[in-house]
Amino acid sequence: MEDYGVLIDKSPDFIKRIEKSLSSAIGDDIKIDIKVNELDTRNSIPNRIWDFINRNISKNFPKENYIAKPTKRGIWEMKPIFEKSTGILYTLMREERIEELRKEIPKRRSAHYAQALAEVLNKDLMTHQEQLSFFQQRSYYDEEKINQIVHKIFNDLSIPDNIVKHHAIILFSSNNYELISLRCCLVKSDLTIVAERDWSSYIEVNESTVAELIVESEPSYINPTSGLKLKQKAKDKIGQGKRHNVKKDVKKEEDIKNNE
Repeated sequence: MEDYGVLIDKSPDFIKRIEKSLSSAIGDDIKIDIKVNELDTRNSIPNRIWDFINRNISKNFPKENYIAKPTKRGIWEMKPIFEKSTGILYTLMREERIEELRKEIPKRRSAHYAQALAEVLNKDLMTHQEQLSFFQQRSYYDEEKINQIVHKIFNDLSIPDNIVKHHAIILFSSNNYELISLRCCLVKSDLTIVAERDWSSYIEVNESTVAELIVESEPSYINPTSGLKLKQKAKDKIGQGKRHNVKKDVKKEEDIKNNE
């Protein structure tokens, strides 16, 4: 049996770039954003975190080795990562989302981008069952529409079709502002897993620059200093703290993301 996992055997450097992009967004990036913008409700946080993830990908993946640009599917904007040396296109997704998608497949009228990418790029990969039985997986959607979805992503990334070899999904989960699981999977168009690698051991337990999230004794619109307790490093980052030998009038750093 062929082991497709070798396609996603990545260097520690690559995995750490992913881990850093996710951990920062899920943790201090969103915590500081809440504080800076004095948010006293949390409705938009799940989507705001994705804006930080996408920004961090651009910061952590150098352009000489990777292509990471925004692409849009409906109202959703994402930032795939194309690795030039291997021809593999990576997208990121939460664990709970892929489970939802698997349940939605029989009801969907159009393919999700992850299904479309897998249909075009991973068609030659077979699950263990397919290798044993020569069972041919059927396509759920119109081939022309599948190709349109995939080609739009390639166009947005400014990469020609013939250099993209496979698609892999990086799946993660989080809890209480911390990244708790991380893995990389090759999937078929029905989102069954062909191969996977667990990267959770690369997750670092870093001390947050934002000490803790506490129950506010008074609303933040009355007292903006309530809510998040910030350590000096975080205060410096958002321009509220004072460093030694730094002028008292340090300018605030603003990082405001528009939520769709």
